[in-house]
Amino acid sequence: MERLETLLSQDNSLISKVGTYTENVLEISKALDFNLIHAHDWLTYPAGLFLKKLYNVPLVTHIHATEFDRALGFGHPIIHEIEYLGLNFSDRVVAVSKYTSNLIKEHYKVHEEKIRIIYNAFLPPSKPPEKIKKFKEPVILFLGRLTIQKGPGIFLEFAKKIINTYGKKVRFLIAGAGEMERHLMLEAASLGIGTQIMFTGFLTRQEVETALSMSDIVVMPSPSEPFGLVALEAMSHGCALIISKQSGVSEIIENAYKVDFWDIDKMVEIVIDLLENPEKLAEIQEKAQIEVQKFKWEDRAEEVINIYRELVYNNICFM
Repeated sequence: MERLETLLSQDNSLISKVGTYTENVLEISKALDFNLIHAHDWLTYPAGLFLKKLYNVPLVTHIHATEFDRALGFGHPIIHEIEYLGLNFSDRVVAVSKYTSNLIKEHYKVHEEKIRIIYNAFLPPSKPPEKIKKFKEPVILFLGRLTIQKGPGIFLEFAKKIINTYGKKVRFLIAGAGEMERHLMLEAASLGIGTQIMFTGFLTRQEVETALSMSDIVVMPSPSEPFGLVALEAMSHGCALIISKQSGVSEIIENAYKVDFWDIDKMVEIVIDLLENPEKLAEIQEKAQIEVQKFKWEDRAEEVINIYRELVYNNICFM
């Protein structure tokens, strides 16, 4: 715990906020009665570790994304070390995919026997969303944070190749905000495709729904994606889906095209084939909308509860 205290004392605004959060959680815990801790991602790991030591109860750490994913490398050393401590000193680690499980084994040295894989799920609307035809031309959507992890720069290269090789007009939407937004706008202009790409900026939940409803194809070229909930949202809205093989969601869905994030030519080939064959496009859209119904949160919750039972009933708590 001394090492953790040292890390939280660093002169960094975000790290210091994590330290304050940890102190508040420890204070609140004095009035609570609990027999297990479940901490989600690195921001909560210090609190979970201190509680585990104070109360001698098992700790489950749930990893939704790592600093390695976000930075495509080790990123911020303090965040990486907090993740290392949280993952290695917990009693069970929940990874949202095999992809993430393999990553934390390789880069965080987590022992396989403590890892449990529980995929994310989706709560579909009671009524399938209807498509909105706002533009005459087909709409291809990128939806997500505009960061290197999500691959928006790859999407721009893909859009450029579609525009150069497909004889008909296509409209591209880049929906989301992030540190790369201005750079991407300038890059689109320099590539000569600025007039065919619409940058929406940050979207509200309702605006996200609208963007998905008006899109025909969603492309997710993430170089490193622990899961990728946008894929399930896109399927729910009847969008054809192209996802990178470097994503957790690619492990569980069938009605999507899976491509290495760097294989832009393959993405272009798939999209042009779909645009040239409307019946094929409609078929994959319909199948995706049906398939997404099976990913239920109730099933995932039961898997989490089984981990709780395993730890509490067997009195598993490694100190």
